[in-house]
Amino acid sequence: TFYIHHLDYGQTGDNSGLVMYPLPYPWWYMLSPLLGFEKDNLKLQLKRMDKSTTRMNAFFADEIKKAGDTSASTLMSVIQHTIADEFNYLDDIDYIEGADNGLEKFGKNMENKTLRYISRLRLYDELFLRLDREYYLTILHDKRTDAINPAQYERMGTEEFCYVLPQNNQLNFYYPKSSRFGYEANELPFYFENEIAPLIPQHLPASLKKDVLPDVEYKFIQTPKSDREDNTRRTNGLVQISLDSYSANTKGKLKLSGQFSTLTRGYFLYEAKDTTISPNYYKSVLDLADAGQKATIEKDDISTVFPYNASFNYSFRKSNFVNKDNEGVYNFSLNGWFNNYVDDNFSAKNRNLNYYPDFNSEDIHRFMLQFDQPVELLDGSVYTDTIANGFAHYIRHIEQKDPQNILIESTLIVHSQVVPAQNAVDVQVVFDAIRDWNKKTYRVRKL
Repeated sequence: TFYIHHLDYGQTGDNSGLVMYPLPYPWWYMLSPLLGFEKDNLKLQLKRMDKSTTRMNAFFADEIKKAGDTSASTLMSVIQHTIADEFNYLDDIDYIEGADNGLEKFGKNMENKTLRYISRLRLYDELFLRLDREYYLTILHDKRTDAINPAQYERMGTEEFCYVLPQNNQLNFYYPKSSRFGYEANELPFYFENEIAPLIPQHLPASLKKDVLPDVEYKFIQTPKSDREDNTRRTNGLVQISLDSYSANTKGKLKLSGQFSTLTRGYFLYEAKDTTISPNYYKSVLDLADAGQKATIEKDDISTVFPYNASFNYSFRKSNFVNKDNEGVYNFSLNGWFNNYVDDNFSAKNRNLNYYPDFNSEDIHRFMLQFDQPVELLDGSVYTDTIANGFAHYIRHIEQKDPQNILIESTLIVHSQVVPAQNAVDVQVVFDAIRDWNKKTYRVRKL
């Protein structure tokens, strides 16, 4: 990578103060403009009667009552949830493109619980101003494309601001929302997890403001991470099949945890999508409802603490689920039911690059097919197939439990953080098996 040097840092000439020999920027030099300081008279500032100040004061007071606990991290976690759960979001596209020259209207938007894109950072600055204690700003970089080296400054392709509050030897992260959906405290998508990030002090003594380059220690820390057992998805369903009408009514539960919750629960709540990840993460059995009929999905329970467990109840109808082959024999397909993640762009052929899964995970799709009449599963009543390699374990299972119930399931356990290019076929084998499982047609004979 490279960056434009503005000839403002390096060795200076004799008594001129001009930079004669530019030197690479150090991190402290580039981060110093982002430092924050205490207010000269905080009490006086918070007594202002403008709408922005009074509405923020009222909001902060309400959140204190709601939190109950006096710890700063608990209060900020409660506020983070309120913003995520109750605040609408405006993306400010017109403002950014110059079509909207109106005022920010911060106070009015706070009153209406609306967060604008241009107000994301201001809101948190106002909150921490009232908290009046040590906190930090940090810069998150997308680890899919960038990696910070604390010993050498480099301009990164992606930079997102996040707030950090230390308490009891623990760092608490608060990432401002950028859609109707918002993350909870300490919740980050996988591409911001377990990466090096700088801590930029925001509560320095006001006396340091006069220094052009304050003498400040910049620390680099590791962002939170999740492990395989944290990142789980469980899709369970009861598929009630009528052989006379050829239809199927499905109801079940979707359970998300860790990164599956972080990445996709906003979709099930508000149809919000992270456009930087594969759209395959948003494929689900809900897509299988009859054309023109949306599946029903209802929030069951959502946790605000790691690993952010979220569960939803769903139901949908599929009119032409079963086809009749001949007298007494029927067939059906489960294409689109087993949505274990597949990277559509992956190919092991002539591959020279390592493959990096987005995150380690456990993903299970399990359906009980309940027929309204006794049937026999043709081509065997029990089948189990397991693929185990350096990339993942993939397990497919079919079992006829009794004359009216057939269990069909798949489990994908991704355990590798990186697959060397020479082993890329391991990934290909698993992805191909997932595709084949969705193409399979099943046959039953009515007894």
